[in-house]
Amino acid sequence: MIATLPRGCRDWCADSQVNGARSSGVSSTGLSRSNLAANPSVVSSASGSYQGVGDYHAKNYLKDLKAFNESFNEPLAIAKQCMRQVDLDLYEFLQQTELQANDLIVAAQTVTWKLSAMACNSLEVLPTLLWIVRGSGEANDLSAVSEVHNSVTLIRKETQVVRTNYIDLLNQVRYLGQCTEICLDQMIMAEMPAPVEDETGLETKLVEKPVEKPFEKYLRLALVQLDAVCVTLEECSDFWLMLHNAELHLRKLEKEASSFAQLGEGAQGTAKLRSFCERLRDFCKEHCAVPSTSFIVIPGLQAEKKLGGYPGKLDF
Repeated sequence: MIATLPRGCRDWCADSQVNGARSSGVSSTGLSRSNLAANPSVVSSASGSYQGVGDYHAKNYLKDLKAFNESFNEPLAIAKQCMRQVDLDLYEFLQQTELQANDLIVAAQTVTWKLSAMACNSLEVLPTLLWIVRGSGEANDLSAVSEVHNSVTLIRKETQVVRTNYIDLLNQVRYLGQCTEICLDQMIMAEMPAPVEDETGLETKLVEKPVEKPFEKYLRLALVQLDAVCVTLEECSDFWLMLHNAELHLRKLEKEASSFAQLGEGAQGTAKLRSFCERLRDFCKEHCAVPSTSFIVIPGLQAEKKLGGYPGKLDF
């Protein structure tokens, strides 16, 4: 590369990084983190207390989403200010990326609320399912299972869309980094003097490179800020891991619920239904709390300020 990148800054155009090999937390199949501790399952009776546990998780996850929102938007705002001085096309691309991120955060909050509502509704249906398991209800009346299956399927699809959009956003930020790096290289090449022949006319030499120009400083700073944005996305925070973990559990519940229509009566069907109820109960206990409004994350576009000024934090 012609451009000399700041120490520790990634080579955006390296194939291994473009293909996502650099990130251990994000891939096309999902989100993960090597040091993620599994959330412990909560096991108790169907009538046990669950609101406190769910409320704790809901508040902390949305606080984490708020921190993610700030970590993403603040360096992106600086990169926008830099790019506005150099390349308006890339500046507009950054604006689109900011809008895409804000849409993602709004969608993630909405899915979290829907997930919470679905968990609460499923807990209300759970006594009917347990009644069937205990042989006190109609064994062939699985309308309650169908109700749970439909709601689980709907939320699972929405969480999957959010995950896909998260990965798309990461790829877009990586592409922005590539475009910025190429723009820097092209501008440096355009500013370089033409080579001149030496006395023999057989070799060429370059005149000493001039002092770094302002556009180089702007683009190098933009690359550093885009790297910070990329790292924020690659190192998945607890909120996004929670949402993806919920998607995986929803997929299992969906598959299990869809099989009950073929089970029919008998010990095998009852045992599977009992196992399903236990997993559904544990899942709902973790996600049933409706998030407190004091922790709602409201994304907003960063106000444009003069370069060199602190971009400011979002007001929540």
